[in-house]
Amino acid sequence: MIGIVILNYITWNETFNCLKSISELNLNEPYITYLVDNGSSEKMTKELHSLLEKEKVVFISAEENKGYASGNNLGIRKALEDGCDAILVSNNDIIFEGKTIETLYAYLKKNCEVGIVGPKVVLTDGKMQQTNLGCKMTLKGKYLYILRKTPFRKMSRNFFEKFRISEDGLKTHRKVFGVSGCCFMIRREAIEKIGLLDEGTFLYEEENILGCQMEQVGYDVYLLPEVIVVHKHGQTSKHMRAVSFTYFVESEIYYCRKYLEGAIIEILPLYLIRMGQYLKRCVQEKEYRDNMLNFISKTNRKMWGK
Repeated sequence: MIGIVILNYITWNETFNCLKSISELNLNEPYITYLVDNGSSEKMTKELHSLLEKEKVVFISAEENKGYASGNNLGIRKALEDGCDAILVSNNDIIFEGKTIETLYAYLKKNCEVGIVGPKVVLTDGKMQQTNLGCKMTLKGKYLYILRKTPFRKMSRNFFEKFRISEDGLKTHRKVFGVSGCCFMIRREAIEKIGLLDEGTFLYEEENILGCQMEQVGYDVYLLPEVIVVHKHGQTSKHMRAVSFTYFVESEIYYCRKYLEGAIIEILPLYLIRMGQYLKRCVQEKEYRDNMLNFISKTNRKMWGK
């Protein structure tokens, strides 16, 4: 049985569209849908409430928003309790079509060495969403990735070509280091072995962390280009907000320290680069200036704390 975990925060209309697309698939495989609300301040719409009753969706409400991993874990834990042998984790702005869910499930059942499988993610204009993690993001890779937009970009070319997956590189199913956190399916045994999603981050780096966890427990990760989902708001924001940038740097430090086992001396230059990027944005945007003390306080705790 498939457990489908949808995480919502405030955007109830997006959640309605996502759940409606699932209900219209007419899945042949048995499944249970779990809607997790991550501490939204706004009430659910009447339209969505009616859909939940009609489709017998299990609704779970978090008392507060503790981030991506924490919210999804509420649904994953319930799905495991209900006996689901595979769990689909999805953002609420994903639209499902055709045999997407059943194909992902069938691939996991057929390939016992695969722990996670993901679809090809496209945007509403039909273009493929930026797809990374063709290889592991190492500490050296972090620095090389930064160089891609500098006069020294030639130094990062080899790594970048392995890390970034082009549409031409997705002609058939492909083994990767990780898949997009906006939509993926994980087998029960894999999630049990890693002990649910790592709640050490609030937002960002989830894909890198999951890739490392699959590597640690000996499961492969595959991307299936023939399986497509539409990510309605998957286009990366041109200007990352100050709070989001803070979460990103916190998560990056956590990932480098815990999963890459980087020493302080190895991570410090990366942190100083992020600090410089933040200060540059302070010159351009008042929001960054207003949140500077918060950024320094939180990222310093991650950097120097244990």
